[in-house]
Amino acid sequence: QAGVDVRSQLRISNRAHILLPFHKLMERRIHIGTTLRGIGPCYEDKAGRRGIRVVDLLDRVTFCRMFEEMAREKQTLADAFDIAEPFDLKAIREEFDAYAERLRPMVCDTATLLNEAIRAGKQVLFEGAQGTMLDLDHGTYPFVT
Repeated sequence: QAGVDVRSQLRISNRAHILLPFHKLMERRIHIGTTLRGIGPCYEDKAGRRGIRVVDLLDRVTFCRMFEEMAREKQTLADAFDIAEPFDLKAIREEFDAYAERLRPMVCDTATLLNEAIRAGKQVLFEGAQGTMLDLDHGTYPFVT
């Protein structure tokens, strides 16, 4: 609306993790006042080295393999916690295939991008998560993100 071409300026880290419908479902198993958006379970997968990153999303073969593994794991957990709901796995894969193509031009190694900008004397703005008390290590555990 303001005439700013966001897509030409927006960069997404190839290391960013993908939040999937399974993550939102997993959030239901813990009742600690979360937003139920699946961020905690996505972070749990990241820390457990089983998360799906943007770089994985852009490689269809890798994404499909990782997605199938995650779907099986999350279905087993959902059944165990009695929170299972049916997912159309094919539809989810197709949805994320479309995301991959839409996001592809904006994906880069943001560490390199930022280092180059700093070396060039450009201003770099950093934003933290909602607040320091939400930090995983220094926040009001377990009410952290």
